[in-house]
Amino acid sequence: MALLFLLTAAQPCPCQEKSCMVGIDLTSFTRSSACISASHSFGTHWSVSGEASISYKRFTREKSELEQEHDAEFSIPSTLPQDSHHARSSAIFSYWPTSAFNGAFIAVGVQSDLSVDIITEIGYMMPVWKGVSLSSSVRTTMIQGISSSIFRIGLHYRY
Repeated sequence: MALLFLLTAAQPCPCQEKSCMVGIDLTSFTRSSACISASHSFGTHWSVSGEASISYKRFTREKSELEQEHDAEFSIPSTLPQDSHHARSSAIFSYWPTSAFNGAFIAVGVQSDLSVDIITEIGYMMPVWKGVSLSSSVRTTMIQGISSSIFRIGLHYRY
């Protein structure tokens, strides 16, 4: 489903000069999920993004009782939020003061999983090499509250 979404998001882009971007949230792996995104700029300073996140816990086997005991004894308890066994999707509008997909940005959007929530995000995108960029941001859900803020680091390709 996510691959189909990325292909449809990329269709308006072939004739345009670097106005689309695909990416992956690297910090989503710490929450036992994989999050991919596709973005399209529709103005000099504006872009719209779609994200799909799916937990990969459903593809792994459950730990045995002995493994759970050892994990409890030998590992430090994690305070990182864990995604549940379902998929999550988001639609986000971003404003880029410099230009789309370059520099600082602020964003607002809607996130849907078991419930719908409004999200806000602030971050920075820096070019690394030939269309590849690295982003860092802080995302907060408005209905669940500021306590559910997460720090994100992403790797993106602009085309």
